[in-house]
Amino acid sequence: MDCPKCRFENREGAKFCKKCGAKFEHICPQCNNPLAPDSLFCDECGYDLQPPKEAFDKISDSESPALHRRTEEPSNGVVHIVGERKRVTVVFSDLAGYTAMSERLDPEEVKDITVQIFDKISKIISKYEGFIEKYAGDAVMVLFGATTSHEDDPVRAIRAAREIHIMVDSLSPKYEERIQQTLSMHTGINTGLVVTGEINLEKGIHGVAGDTINVASRLSHLAKEGEIIVSPDTHRQAERYFIFKRLDSTRLKGKAKSIVPYLVVGKTKIQTRFEAAEQRGFKLYIGREQELNTLHVCLEKVIAGQGQFITVVGEAGIGKSRLLFEFRHSLDRKQVIVLEGRCRPYGIDTPYLPLINALKRGLDMTEDDSPAQLLEKAVANVQVIDPALKAYIPYYLHLLSIPSDKYFLPKNQKGEDLKRALQEALSAIITLNTKHKPMLLILEDWHWVDEASDSALKQLVRMIPSYHLMIVVLYRPEYQAKWDSMEIHTPLVLKPLRRQNTEEIIKSTFNADRLPEGLGEIIHERTGGNPLFAEEVAYSLIDQGVVLVKNRRTVLTQSAERIHLPDTVKAVISSRFDRLDGKMQETLRSASVIGREFAQRVLERVTSNPKGLSKPLEELKALEVIQQIRILPEAEYIFKHVLTQVVVYESLLLKRRRELHRLVGEAIEEFYRERLEEQYESLAHHYSNSNNLEKAIQFLELAGDKATRYFSLGEARRHYRSAIDFLGSFKKFSNTKNSYINLSLKWAEVS
Repeated sequence: MDCPKCRFENREGAKFCKKCGAKFEHICPQCNNPLAPDSLFCDECGYDLQPPKEAFDKISDSESPALHRRTEEPSNGVVHIVGERKRVTVVFSDLAGYTAMSERLDPEEVKDITVQIFDKISKIISKYEGFIEKYAGDAVMVLFGATTSHEDDPVRAIRAAREIHIMVDSLSPKYEERIQQTLSMHTGINTGLVVTGEINLEKGIHGVAGDTINVASRLSHLAKEGEIIVSPDTHRQAERYFIFKRLDSTRLKGKAKSIVPYLVVGKTKIQTRFEAAEQRGFKLYIGREQELNTLHVCLEKVIAGQGQFITVVGEAGIGKSRLLFEFRHSLDRKQVIVLEGRCRPYGIDTPYLPLINALKRGLDMTEDDSPAQLLEKAVANVQVIDPALKAYIPYYLHLLSIPSDKYFLPKNQKGEDLKRALQEALSAIITLNTKHKPMLLILEDWHWVDEASDSALKQLVRMIPSYHLMIVVLYRPEYQAKWDSMEIHTPLVLKPLRRQNTEEIIKSTFNADRLPEGLGEIIHERTGGNPLFAEEVAYSLIDQGVVLVKNRRTVLTQSAERIHLPDTVKAVISSRFDRLDGKMQETLRSASVIGREFAQRVLERVTSNPKGLSKPLEELKALEVIQQIRILPEAEYIFKHVLTQVVVYESLLLKRRRELHRLVGEAIEEFYRERLEEQYESLAHHYSNSNNLEKAIQFLELAGDKATRYFSLGEARRHYRSAIDFLGSFKKFSNTKNSYINLSLKWAEVS
């Protein structure tokens, strides 16, 4: 704890500095750390010192998206969020020019301007599904991933920050002459671990704490007017989506270590994770030969005059987009028209977004076209497809947001009438285009579809049989599809890859001919045959130096059992977990402590609602998060992916983890007391991670004795060593000295 004036170390937590005599008027209420007068967060523990300003409570309450994960319905403004450890992205953005504005304008006008600005900021944050944690004077703090995780929270944070900067820059000219200064934002962004808790929008209570917040605040102070500066963690996860400038290494205020920040300079053309993977370079494609063949068979039927509808379903990273990429690039584009449309995770509020994307491509429009060029292309290319489409031109221009004095919608056409006309126009241009050549229409990420597009697709699908049209729709299992039963529908469900396929992908990623013994099996087990996860883990092993590749040969520098999950994989799993309801989340959290495999009766003992377990377990089975592996003599389940268990377990607060481990240990002792020796290792594990160290020492010794009898000497050494370590820190254990000597002798015998 340092003096805020002279930085002299204050070990005793005194009220006055022993070196310079400065009085510590500002003390952190959580850890008693002395604070500088302008501190927003405690340097020592990250405690938030600035509650939200009442003037902006209404904005944050009304405009922030309803994204809070609830364990029960909110009451009186309280949203009960289960406390957890989460990786989030924090945006801290300050308004430059606020002081000058306050000096030169009437306070009421200042308030009106700031409310206007923060109201627009709130709408931008809502669009990207972030959460406004607080307003503090001229600053706003935003969290991405605290209430609901997304796979791309760092990317969303930077996109939102850029829009906020552009918005404030556009407002600035109205006030520059009067305040004699420009209005602009300067922003800091950081990604890292926080602990979340209860959020009460009315009272301004928030339970988000951690040094991640402090670093974001410091980066915002480092940024100059108009600049967005991000931490290395944020940069690493967003580097393919934006253009960055590496800044000089710097030591942020109150931090012991220097970091290398990055300045956001611009954006790249990459919009999706698949495009980022394509830029990095695709690896070996294997294991989907049957699905590729099915797509080609369907296309042959389309060419023969029988339209086809194909759905490709699979979890994130399983290879849906790659399958269609390989299929597309195997076609003769002179013989087939290919159009693509994609839904966006923050485009649900934009009607017909994926179909508008496809329409733009079909009419040869680009981002570089001027409004006049867009109008000219739209009118000309629509009539080239078929002159009969001329009557629909006003609807296409309306969808494409192209103004025209000549083509305009009927004045009285609104609501359902307009909706039907727009969908009829879309169906017409797609089906009539097939007169020239067979058409392949690919619609990706349909799980993020807007309601209007979903309705339009269902209408179009009913027309398919009469046209040379093949529609392929890609989505994740959480999308509740309700397709009419029809002969032309071919569902493709992508399953995990076999181990041999996973190993070939890993070798391709390493650019190696062979893998170290057992490495492929470990990665396949950890990733569950998900090709994206396997690639990301392989890249991570290289980045961490765990695997060295030389002359197409790989060498392990440490045990592969200690693989650290890359953030990209954690983000995908966390995002899926956050979309589950509260009961399923609690079930998974409790189960993750028991282990990858868990018995239902043990789970019932540690969960808060044992009688209500059947429904969430069945729902988790239906979603293929868990699988039932035994019915008799007792119901047992397994996490489908070990990665899911790891990520869910890591989200638990440490205090809650220890409590659950204790409860699991007690349940195992009770249920398996007739054959307890089988459970020694499991009991040693659970009690070692609980607060019951006496039990931990007891079962570690018993597990060591058991391993010794079976001549598993390495395992015996580990158990005895752990027991000795616990004993050294546990003063209340009876007969400590004799136990220490006894354990040490046992350890020596197997060493």
